Amino acid sequence: MWRKFILLLFGLTCYFQAFPQIKSGETALPLNITHWISNVPADKKLQGKFLVIDFWATWCAPCIAGVPHFNSISDRYKQDKRLRFLSLTDENEAKVKKLLAKVAFTTAVVADTTGKTFENFKINSIPFCALIDDRMQVQWAGAAYELTEGMVNDFLARKKVIAPPSADLAVRTTPIYDSLKIAFNAVQDNRDIKEYFSVGPLESVPKGSSFLTTRPGKLYNETRVGINTQYAFAQLLNVSNIQVILPPAMTSSFISYCYKSETKTEAANVLDTLMNNFELKWETRDSLLEVLTLEVTDTTKLLANLADPKAKLSKVSDADGVVSMENHNLSAMIIPLQGPFPGIVVIKNGEPFSNRKFNLTIFTKDLSKLQESLAPMGITATFGKQMQKVYHFGYK
Repeated sequence: MWRKFILLLFGLTCYFQAFPQIKSGETALPLNITHWISNVPADKKLQGKFLVIDFWATWCAPCIAGVPHFNSISDRYKQDKRLRFLSLTDENEAKVKKLLAKVAFTTAVVADTTGKTFENFKINSIPFCALIDDRMQVQWAGAAYELTEGMVNDFLARKKVIAPPSADLAVRTTPIYDSLKIAFNAVQDNRDIKEYFSVGPLESVPKGSSFLTTRPGKLYNETRVGINTQYAFAQLLNVSNIQVILPPAMTSSFISYCYKSETKTEAANVLDTLMNNFELKWETRDSLLEVLTLEVTDTTKLLANLADPKAKLSKVSDADGVVSMENHNLSAMIIPLQGPFPGIVVIKNGEPFSNRKFNLTIFTKDLSKLQESLAPMGITATFGKQMQKVYHFGYK
């Protein structure tokens, strides 16, 4: 059962940029490049060049989703010798080359496996892009998906670089969410608080972020701020969203809560606590539902995607037709696939691998793309209708 989480990074998590990453007006230190991996220029000297650097990682779905846009911008300046477009990661060459077999980069793909460049640029969230002039002055910093040809032209002309306004970049928030986040973070950080539960009012506007960390058997610490209520209950039940039917007053609502316990350390206990708070009960009924079945058909191919056994951090992210997971078991695919493929996601023949961790990049624009990306991993994807259990919630 997928209830013991270490760390999950979903969707927009990779997009948020927390300060103090390097910003416009600062002076950048020289880049430390340990590996030139792909699209290596004849002249690798960077001194005196205008640099457009996209900091990325193979596990970051928003980074991968942004590659076509970054390619299209860089392709327009192929003949400009003053300029270098670099896609910079801190991962090893073998890992990067696995992804390059699936995703086409036209920029120079480079790595600093020492992490020194990421440290010097104070990178604490990706995707992150910086425009650095020939004097090593940062002229703009943001995300590569914001970059336009006009911005690059201004950069080369030594004009002020400003990203065009975009409604898509706005992070919606409300005072109630801000106050809850402050209060809940204070509880998280207070080691003297061992048992705690508080839930905020149901809202109609999402915050768009959540944080979850658990230590099974020792301390369960979970905080959600502005998460879809149906999604939250489905996660706690370890089922698909469409298997959860909430009362009308809770439909399309967003929930915030903070839970800590040293004695009740399972997701089921969080669910029981929430149900008691809202005075809910449930009954299950079998219904004929659409099911996306992911079946392991080639063990050899799947095992070729095993994660590094020394890896400690587990990550999952999804964005714009890409799902990326690192150091996770196969069941980590279930929740992010429920967005692009409404229905229930079932993994077949996955039990022998329940304790194995994998690095997988999946493309989810449509079923054919999903099937095409899963085939080299020894997994087939099919749609069909099956009888499944549905949880109907009502008030006591």
